[in-house]
Amino acid sequence: MFAYYSLVGAVFLGISFLIWGFSLNPSLYHPNLFFEIGFWLFLDGVDFMLNGDSFLHKFKRRFGRLSLAIFLGAVIGAVFDLFGVIISKTWQYPVVTNIAKVIELYVAWGVCLPMFYSGYRVVKHFIWKSKINLRIKLKNKKSLLSMLGIAGFILCLLSAILGFAFNLKGILVFALGILGMWFICEYVSFIEKRKNFLIDLVEGNPKPIIIAAIAGILTGIVWEFGNLSALAWKYTNIAFSDIKILGIPIMIILGWPALYVLFLSFYRAVFKSKGRELF
Repeated sequence: MFAYYSLVGAVFLGISFLIWGFSLNPSLYHPNLFFEIGFWLFLDGVDFMLNGDSFLHKFKRRFGRLSLAIFLGAVIGAVFDLFGVIISKTWQYPVVTNIAKVIELYVAWGVCLPMFYSGYRVVKHFIWKSKINLRIKLKNKKSLLSMLGIAGFILCLLSAILGFAFNLKGILVFALGILGMWFICEYVSFIEKRKNFLIDLVEGNPKPIIIAAIAGILTGIVWEFGNLSALAWKYTNIAFSDIKILGIPIMIILGWPALYVLFLSFYRAVFKSKGRELF
């Protein structure tokens, strides 16, 4: 089975890279949203071809749930910007100069959720059957998981205090906030008795988080490479910024798995799923 809209996505991607490569002033127009829609369509089509199902086919007649998923993506994007732009000052958006650009930014964040979902499932197709298991011997696993909520809240609060009260900046402050949000999402899944990344990991199944990490790194390299010339977003206060792959700081690439995991963990905390697998 082949989803022909994936060809449309490939065309969108090609146009986006052309604009990125030849744009003299990205503040006039930046194809970030155009790129995301193209990447989503392409990945969703590949997912459908590989697995016989996909995000778009799952929600194609359920516009309300599709809109909710995109809205939730925008919410998580706002959380990332809260900790990344405002609190830790890890990046900034020089092209976001008016309300229209703000709306476009968060629509783009919204599209990230279905795009990450599709990217996860494509990578999962090639990895899921591999034999990767851990024997984690933890006493009182349920007690530990039940503490994720308060631990997440404390980490988020600590990030805010370090950023606002002590004026600390950088990856560490950002990481504390994102780790806290992840713990909160995992806690919601735990009390709702749903599978999620940390829950699977504690039960000895590391494959979901490995898949998300690989998908995040691949997505990050493609997306950040496109932004090298356009500079629609700029990073500041990045450790080891001189160590680069394809011109991209290594710490930025390593941060993309966190983006994937938090988006998909939030998705699982909200949406139910049939079967034992996450997605």
